[in-house]
Amino acid sequence: MKKTINEVEIWDQFRGGDQQAFNTLYQHFIQPLFSYSMGITNDRDLIKDCLHDLFVELWKNHASLGPTTSVKYYLMASIKRKLIRQL
Repeated sequence: MKKTINEVEIWDQFRGGDQQAFNTLYQHFIQPLFSYSMGITNDRDLIKDCLHDLFVELWKNHASLGPTTSVKYYLMASIKRKLIRQL
């Protein structure tokens, strides 16, 4: 069973440049995001590429990201936009 995290607190730490917080977000959300993405396309390679790009972009832009009340929905909307652009 997956450990529960305070996603908003971890998000704020990540936005401040905390690499461990970034790792926690990645580990916590990568599988749910992959599963969600499979509902958009069955192209596993495209999904993996888009997820990789998403997390790279998040890290590169962490200082300019705003706060959110739901990290899960923020990431789901982000991966959906990225996949649709690629399709």
